[in-house]
Amino acid sequence: APIQVYIDPTLKRIYKQYVRLIRRLRDLDLVTFTQNRKEEAGVFFVKKTDDKIRLILDARRSNRCFLSPPGVSLATCETLARIEILGPGGLEPDSPELQEWFSHYPACLGIGDVENCFHRLKISKGFSEWFCLPLVRARDVGLEGSYLSGVLLTGDSCVYPCPSALPMGCS
Repeated sequence: APIQVYIDPTLKRIYKQYVRLIRRLRDLDLVTFTQNRKEEAGVFFVKKTDDKIRLILDARRSNRCFLSPPGVSLATCETLARIEILGPGGLEPDSPELQEWFSHYPACLGIGDVENCFHRLKISKGFSEWFCLPLVRARDVGLEGSYLSGVLLTGDSCVYPCPSALPMGCS
């Protein structure tokens, strides 16, 4: 069955709000523009736990065009808790010799979260065209008089904003 992409109701209803978002994303180098849409994506927001919002692209239509990615096996907390480092044979546990030996082989573990991870993963123009957002007029996003893929844009030329980084929603 055809998938109707979801677009935030305010953005769908109020073109000026949508253009404002696209201009902001352009200023942050998070969108590029094309006239060659391969697939359509929607756009909406979800609340994060810190009262900020996260931008999500509804990429369901695009995702169905791609192969499923291979599985990934990651260690669990239990796996990390069971890590054992064995020293050389013949040294007694807790002996000063074993402690000295271990001091030359530090084991370090860390955790972290890569802030804005998806937005840091830049993608090619060809790939970005699989995630095109609704059309905007060139004049509304400052592209009037510029060239896009060798075509001079007029103010009334229509262009598709598309992500310049891996969209959250791509799978």
